[in-house]
Amino acid sequence: MLNIYAALVKTEYDVPGALAYSIYKRCKAEWRTGFPATHDGNEPTTEDEAEFISICMLPENLENLKQRGAKLARDFAAKSLEKRMAEVADEVAESEVIRQIFLLENRIKVGFDNVEKQLHEKKTLRAWGRDIVTAFIAGLGVILAVGLLFNGYVRFAAINATAEKAVGIDLETQQRKAEPLRK
Repeated sequence: MLNIYAALVKTEYDVPGALAYSIYKRCKAEWRTGFPATHDGNEPTTEDEAEFISICMLPENLENLKQRGAKLARDFAAKSLEKRMAEVADEVAESEVIRQIFLLENRIKVGFDNVEKQLHEKKTLRAWGRDIVTAFIAGLGVILAVGLLFNGYVRFAAINATAEKAVGIDLETQQRKAEPLRK
């Protein structure tokens, strides 16, 4: 008797061969089911079954079964790989989003902590006092600087006037003498 399993499945891990054999078994079941319709309601005999197997054992039919099994194996592997790649892509996207959310959460927490710290500093009497003293010292510094500039200008003018008198340049007198000429 012909052994179609041995013709299709070569090793223990021959997945395309096992799929080809399952295709053969499905074809055989369909042949069995449809046989009575084409043979006056009669069930297939052992000879009919042997003839079916011998037709399936033709090299062209075996090659066709092997190709269909290999295609099923490739399609299954491609679908499985596609599904797994989608799962991995989702996992990577989720982990990246979670990482970004964690970083953003940390930045927000640090920002709120800084704002809270500044608010607490402003709320205390000591902080208010420090701000008042700083403003007062800054105001005194400006007043002192303006006063020193003004005082320096007055002293410079006095030194200039003394130097002019010592040299004999009296601008006031010369200006008075020149006034009648201008009129």
